Amino acid sequence: MKKEELILSLDGNQDFKQMALELAEKKEDLEFVVKFVKKEQSSLKYKASKIIRLISEEHPEVLKPHMDEILSWIHHQNSFIKWDGIFVMANFAGYVEQDNQLSYVEAYLSLLEDPQMITAGNAAGSAWKIVHALPQYEGIITEKLLSVPKIIYVHKREPSPECNAIVCGKVLECFEKYYDKSAHQEEILKFAKGQLHSVRKAVVKKAVLFVKRVEEIKK
Repeated sequence: MKKEELILSLDGNQDFKQMALELAEKKEDLEFVVKFVKKEQSSLKYKASKIIRLISEEHPEVLKPHMDEILSWIHHQNSFIKWDGIFVMANFAGYVEQDNQLSYVEAYLSLLEDPQMITAGNAAGSAWKIVHALPQYEGIITEKLLSVPKIIYVHKREPSPECNAIVCGKVLECFEKYYDKSAHQEEILKFAKGQLHSVRKAVVKKAVLFVKRVEEIKK
């Protein structure tokens, strides 16, 4: 497809899933859309990054030639691009070369220390995908997730316990996805019990359900 036609397609097409399916099979068009995200000034770049995220959910392997470019999104000044980069990074974990896996995991985990709650929450909520793809790193991933209560997140330039509670809720959701296979179940359960006293009712509810499920399994 010509570049002009591809841009028009991005502008007019709202069926992102269909576009993702089509682009996954067109190498040249896919490359153009990946690069388009950082070059474009208009809001079309958000559609492009969303389409790449959708591709990563179903066909992450086709993104391998472009991963250096896509991974740079996690440092993008625009939060929406950064967040799509986080989701793609988690989805791509199973295709990382062995020599690069540790640095990949460490780079991902560093996002948990981003002072912006949504950035850290997105990283926490998707970390289970990396555990599933690279189970040998479950220990360091779990250790970092367990440290979230001590991390300061900021709202309106002020430390926010509320924001920390929200990220802790995302950590709980993540633990739900791999607790059964974790080598650190006791530590995770202790974390969950700590959230029974969260300042957010929604997180308390998640913690109650988590602890109840674990205790039923232990019977």
